[in-house]
Amino acid sequence: MVFDRHYSFTRRCRRLIETLPTLQHDPNRPEDVLKVDADEDGIGGDDAADALRYLVATKARTITQRKLRGL
Repeated sequence: MVFDRHYSFTRRCRRLIETLPTLQHDPNRPEDVLKVDADEDGIGGDDAADALRYLVATKARTITQRKLRGL
């Protein structure tokens, strides 16, 4: 398994584990990575990283509201 503080990936996520270290920053969009398409045989590409990004973006977030004191 590959562990992070918040996520863990099993060996079955082979494509994702291979893809993440190869991602490069997009110089025109610093918050994004360069798009890499798979070849005709389906090898390469960043589809696994895109799937992870969509999962993280759609994950439910908990919003906590606190009342300020002393104002």
